[in-house]
Amino acid sequence: PHHPDLQGLNLFRLATLNTEGQPTCKTYPTSVIVPACIDDKSLSDNTFFRSRGRIPSISWIHPRTGAVLARCSQPMSGMRGQRSHADEKLCNHLLFPEYRRAAQEAMAKPVAKQEKRAPPPSLSSSTPPPLSSSMTFSDANSAKPKPKPPSLIGGKGPPPPMSSPPRPLSSSVATSSSCPRPSGSPCTPKYNPTLQFVDARSKLVASANASKGGGYENTDNYLNAKISFMGMENIHHVVDSLGRVRRLVSNFNNSSVVWPGSKGGNTGFWGLFDGSEWLTHLQRILWGSARMAEMLERGDSIVTHCTDGWDRTSQLVALTVLLLDPHYRTAKGFMQLVEREWLQMGHKFGERCGHLVSGETPEDWDEVGGNPDGKVSTLQSWLGALKKEMPDMDDEPLSGKPSSAKFVPNPNEHNSQKSPIFLQWLDAVHQVLHQMPTAFEFTAFLLETIIDQVYSCRYGTFLSNNDVDRQAHGIQDKTFSFWTDLCRAVAEEQQCIARGQPHLVRLLNPFYKPVKEPLRPSHNSKRLVFWSDYYLRYDLEQQRFPPNCNFHPAMLQMRAHVTALSRQVLRYQQKLKALGLEDLPEEDEAEGVNIPLED
Repeated sequence: PHHPDLQGLNLFRLATLNTEGQPTCKTYPTSVIVPACIDDKSLSDNTFFRSRGRIPSISWIHPRTGAVLARCSQPMSGMRGQRSHADEKLCNHLLFPEYRRAAQEAMAKPVAKQEKRAPPPSLSSSTPPPLSSSMTFSDANSAKPKPKPPSLIGGKGPPPPMSSPPRPLSSSVATSSSCPRPSGSPCTPKYNPTLQFVDARSKLVASANASKGGGYENTDNYLNAKISFMGMENIHHVVDSLGRVRRLVSNFNNSSVVWPGSKGGNTGFWGLFDGSEWLTHLQRILWGSARMAEMLERGDSIVTHCTDGWDRTSQLVALTVLLLDPHYRTAKGFMQLVEREWLQMGHKFGERCGHLVSGETPEDWDEVGGNPDGKVSTLQSWLGALKKEMPDMDDEPLSGKPSSAKFVPNPNEHNSQKSPIFLQWLDAVHQVLHQMPTAFEFTAFLLETIIDQVYSCRYGTFLSNNDVDRQAHGIQDKTFSFWTDLCRAVAEEQQCIARGQPHLVRLLNPFYKPVKEPLRPSHNSKRLVFWSDYYLRYDLEQQRFPPNCNFHPAMLQMRAHVTALSRQVLRYQQKLKALGLEDLPEEDEAEGVNIPLED
């Protein structure tokens, strides 16, 4: 998002990474957004420091605070703690961009006429206490005022903490002639911004990756930096968890059931569902996204990654943007979000969804049993996993004693790259939509439609693993785009709502009311729900009940009646204007109705 007063500042640029025949980063799109003061030579040097060459790329900028949300892969620091001056220079420029000062000045214009508002409430339980104008983030716990850091003008950056060694890169970043910084801002704001490195893995896994050449950032090498670990599990834990849910839904018959190896007591459906740990994975995604949204609201720039930056990173970034930006809570914006953060940024749909295509599946850093040759046929891995699973897929109901239908982790799964990462993210979106249904223009049926077409392979949108492969195979020229048909269906339903026929819609929400403020969903387990419309849609008992997206007829009739009254009010207002009379007060206007007039 950009404020109208911020256009033409040339603060960022599109950097071309993958030229024809010479891809610098195969899993990235052709161009990525970087600070304008970072030249191509620095970007080229940075690709050697980040895993798979996935350098920090800007995904979103907060329109009020100017904080930057960037994504990348893990640094190749290794056990020796290697560093890259090019990477430190790029990340430091994300912390103090000129956009921050311009955004604050532009956004202050409409707020100047209003009273000074209090800062927004916390998005999660880990919010630091409010900071005064003379305090920095590190002073929040001590509550002792400290002098503000000096301006970066003159080649001197903010002084490092007393316990950290000097940072030689401060002067090189500060004296960049291509990024002049006016005195007093943004280097000395009321809140001293922090460069937040958000690692989706646990610290134990990130440290173990250092033995293989990976690792995580050393915050002493960056300006005013901190690092957080989200503790999200890898693809094998996710596929094992969904396997438990699948077997539970297929075989549960309300009899006394105990999972093999459990301590007993969880004999009902919800006890067994809790044992699958599916909701635990969703909790981590919701909690991590809420923390990142809080950081951006506070003014901290974020550089987030997991191992390679195409699974858990996509989950965190996409959900964080969804919570903060109301545009992506519309049907069109949600399609753009999936296209940008999942398809263009290199999520491996071909391998994660088992599309029976050959692809590169190099050994993952934090996963057991990768292929040392670096290549594996997804068809072979899929057939091997299916052969292992066939003996367990019988029609006998679960009983109180262990049976062949119990879930046993498949040893071949660790050599397979299949994992429902995208389905897991859609389930997290469903949790937010369930808690705040009127804040979204679309319903859960749109999420079900997307995930169905991901696995159906009817369209070329979700085929292959990245944009470079899709262009090389000419998928865009040989197949149809799913977004074309989905946009057409959304447009038809919008016309139905405009005509006062909301009972004909399924993809769109007739009760949609745009919310400009950030969403603050709860990640508490008592607020999370089971997505029955998707996981139980083929269950015989589920077919007796209408899905949640089909609203009650009485509610739809009431909505149509309110729409007709709202149009009548608008016509009366136009007649009053034509007669030169005063308009009705804004309080008397129908709230939440935005429907064009008909002739």
